Amino acid sequence: MPNASPLAWATEAMRLSVFPLNEADALETAHWERGVGTPPEAVNRQTQTPRVIEEGVWNNGRLQVESQRGQIHWRAFSATPNPDGPVNIGPLASAIPPFCAKMSQWLGTHCPSANRIAFGANLMLQTGSLQEACAHLDGMLPDVSVAADGGRDFMYRINRRRESRYADGVEINRLATWSTVEGVDLEVVIVAGVPSARQANVRHFCRLELDINTVSVPDREIPREALPDVFGELVNAASEIAEKGDVP
Repeated sequence: MPNASPLAWATEAMRLSVFPLNEADALETAHWERGVGTPPEAVNRQTQTPRVIEEGVWNNGRLQVESQRGQIHWRAFSATPNPDGPVNIGPLASAIPPFCAKMSQWLGTHCPSANRIAFGANLMLQTGSLQEACAHLDGMLPDVSVAADGGRDFMYRINRRRESRYADGVEINRLATWSTVEGVDLEVVIVAGVPSARQANVRHFCRLELDINTVSVPDREIPREALPDVFGELVNAASEIAEKGDVP
């Protein structure tokens, strides 16, 4: 099976999700300032939900923390257009370390008691053609034949659970969704004063959506001292899938 270096995957976004044991804890603190150490650039408070979104510049993109009852979501993403492909915050191998370090620090010092945590990442790998995209996924998915029937739209999702090495009795969902994506660039032309759009370029990609999370068990707390290690375990599982494909 051919491997895909983590350097090859462009990282559209990454996410840490925490589901507090006490649902009200998610809204009780200003998570951004505790996690980043400086005030956020923007704060959006929605009282009806209620929900708080704090955001600012971070690393080579944007960082956002969204808090609502029972959920805290940290997201890293880019707001800068990319004329050569999908908007991204860099290769997976270079995007993960600063995000993992910042989130691990917050998990170890400021995170509320957690029932469940998750790491998510959306990745894109540009290829020269649809056939090349299908052939690459063929190599990453040993039990699936992607390119054999000449199909154009492909999506495959699988979850392979593992036991956590750092928290007794905690199982980890390793959910991966593989697909091919076609991106079309359009250019606007004006004929007799009437603007119209026409196809200028077509790009083909492999897409990998990862949701690596601990299995929810009601009223169970993941030991606070284990949270950074469990999070690292989730991140390592994501990196393994991006590099080696669908592995047990």
